Amino acid sequence: MSAPLTLPTKVWGTKGFQFWTFLSLVLLASHARRLLELGSGRSTLTFAEYALFAGAEFISIETSREWYHRTFLELHFTNLNTKSLKHVELDPITGWYVSSQFRAAIKRIIPVECILIDAPNDDNGNSTGMRDTWCAIEELRAVCSEAELILVDDVHRQHVFSTVEQMLWSIQDYDFYYFEYRVVPAHMNALCICARRGGKAALAIPQIEKTLNLALARNWSIEKCPEP
Repeated sequence: MSAPLTLPTKVWGTKGFQFWTFLSLVLLASHARRLLELGSGRSTLTFAEYALFAGAEFISIETSREWYHRTFLELHFTNLNTKSLKHVELDPITGWYVSSQFRAAIKRIIPVECILIDAPNDDNGNSTGMRDTWCAIEELRAVCSEAELILVDDVHRQHVFSTVEQMLWSIQDYDFYYFEYRVVPAHMNALCICARRGGKAALAIPQIEKTLNLALARNWSIEKCPEP
């Protein structure tokens, strides 16, 4: 007898229509062929739709069985590729993914051209000691070494913001943009967009901003982070 299907009981806020339109347009401009997402959710559908349209390879990594099931059903009932979704366990010692599972899951899309980093987190959404450890930084540096487009969510948290430059081989190779959003009015969130200079995504972002009447921030600092 198969195990019962469990679904999330907690709802996380999302970034809104303007961001998903921006993400769709920047993916289209990037012509990325190998994409990776850490943490499944609303963004998984956008990446999966792009991958289907562009004939690209896409992998989404999820640690929660409940969120894995939820996202699997969303992909299934929208006729998108459920094989792109991978369940990878957390390593209780390092706080990062079990390295052997993680590397096996992403093997066919290395070198990654586009990555969204929105995990790992614990059941309450906290990421301290998970996304900022030596193991996480080492793995992310390897994965991001040739990436044209890197999106890092939750940079309103000081410990996440501090990882952005650490995971890049050369910060001079990238232009940085910051998207601020509020799930609720009193709670500010931010996402960092790292676009390789001279790349298709970087060249397209100013025009996409203009089209959407969107003003991405160009500068950020740890002093602007409201959370540790």
